[in-house]
Amino acid sequence: MDYHEFMKYLKASMGRKERLDYYLMERAEKFIEKGGLIHMKTSFIKEEENEINR
Repeated sequence: MDYHEFMKYLKASMGRKERLDYYLMERAEKFIEKGGLIHMKTSFIKEEENEINR
């Protein structure tokens, strides 16, 4: 993970450490599932963010 990708995770987490933890754990799971691919696309689902905000 490079600096720019990490900053995307920080921005998407909106200052909530639980949300940042969730995103990083999801990324780690995808990394393991894909067999350690170097390039992974970062994406955040709006519906998921709305549910976490509640």
